[in-house]
Amino acid sequence: MENIPCDPDIKKWVSCSFEQLFDSLKTNSVGLSTAETDERLKQYGYNILPERKKHRLYKKLIIQFKNLFNVLLLIAALLSFITGWSANDSGSIQMGLAILAVVIISVLFNLFQEHRAERAVEAIRNLVPQNARVIRDGLTKEIPIKNIVPGDIISL
Repeated sequence: MENIPCDPDIKKWVSCSFEQLFDSLKTNSVGLSTAETDERLKQYGYNILPERKKHRLYKKLIIQFKNLFNVLLLIAALLSFITGWSANDSGSIQMGLAILAVVIISVLFNLFQEHRAERAVEAIRNLVPQNARVIRDGLTKEIPIKNIVPGDIISL
């Protein structure tokens, strides 16, 4: 196999030899040492997904009404109400009510979809294994996923 240059900047890892990968990740075939792992853990932090801040229902509603489409529909409903009341036109008032109903249905649908998405993310988060086998100091060890650092060799 020819020696193709390894370019870690564009993530063409498959074109790299093991030696090139180890050099790029500053590791070796026996894995990281405990001291190096501790240093990288301090440098990079824990390997965890950040928790998304959960909003209360009233905040979610406010966020929905910041949506430009909903704002435009509310303005259209308001103009329709104003036209209906000033011209004594029941058709315009009915149109305003219909537009308002569309906004309410849209908001409820978006809230429902957001709730389902949050539940799906939580389900996926629960599927992630809590431990992994890595090679460190030449030995295969089982460690918590959060303690994996760049340069760890994960044993599959």
